[in-house]
Amino acid sequence: MKGAYYMLSLLMLNSCTFTCNEVKNEFYMGRACNIVVESNRSTPRNMEIYGYNPENNSKEKYVADGNVYIELISALEVGDTLIKNNDEPFFILKKKQFAIKFGMNCGSRNEFAGVAIDTLRR
Repeated sequence: MKGAYYMLSLLMLNSCTFTCNEVKNEFYMGRACNIVVESNRSTPRNMEIYGYNPENNSKEKYVADGNVYIELISALEVGDTLIKNNDEPFFILKKKQFAIKFGMNCGSRNEFAGVAIDTLRR
């Protein structure tokens, strides 16, 4: 009985997994924003950012679910600019002195290789 329970648990865990590219497409692709952060109401599992678009000064919010944004959420501060284009699998967080690029790395076998964080010069 223990063996059957173990095999069933293993089967359930393997059937619920997503590939790295599937997660990247769901959480990164097809989303866009250009927002100067005025309020960050994010939690570790959900991103909820309020601010304005620096190009036209209109009020905006960016809301996304999923815990792939934890590093980005922890780096956000009021006054930062968050940029994300539809066709790019990464965010750029512009701070006063530098910019940080947040993306997701997929390994050669489509496994997760971590969140890629890179500092860009301003």
